[in-house]
Amino acid sequence: MDFAAIFGLVACAILLFLFFEELVFVLTPKDTAAKTDVLARISTRNLVHIGIGPRRAPFASTAPDGSLKGLHADLARLISEALDVELNLEILDDYEAYEQIKEMQIDILISGSEWNAKQAREIGFYGPYLTLNPSETPSEDGTPVQTKQTRMHISLPYGQHSLIHWLEGFFAQMQASGELEKLYARYFEPSQIA
Repeated sequence: MDFAAIFGLVACAILLFLFFEELVFVLTPKDTAAKTDVLARISTRNLVHIGIGPRRAPFASTAPDGSLKGLHADLARLISEALDVELNLEILDDYEAYEQIKEMQIDILISGSEWNAKQAREIGFYGPYLTLNPSETPSEDGTPVQTKQTRMHISLPYGQHSLIHWLEGFFAQMQASGELEKLYARYFEPSQIA
């Protein structure tokens, strides 16, 4: 064999090695979220840690007695009751919430976020659990501002298929029993919900 043929074989072998090494890197979960079953962790701890936020009525606010109230707080309580576990609930700002769900410091994030392609590479989404019709809201100067239709999702750590399936069943049961409609009616007029 001549030098050029040997060099060509070695170069091909190196390229194949690099290709398969990159393929394994791409297919391997980059964090522990895909390796940890959050639903099993919730059951083992007998506790679900749910973040809601940010503070914005009617979704999340603090009552005078310090308790959390609003649609997202009520939804979090219903989820913990359905899981039959204790609830640790806190209001988070958008950045803090995203980081905590990504790092699995919280189990579920109910913040009314819309699905986001960039974030979907690092966290999971369930939903939409609620879609609001476009509406007009007054701006600071009093002129009406048209909002777009909003599809609200629940955020989860990445790769949590069992938790997504559980949420599908939870919302299907809430829908079938009429509880979901009652919950939404506490905060929205029927015309506001798509």
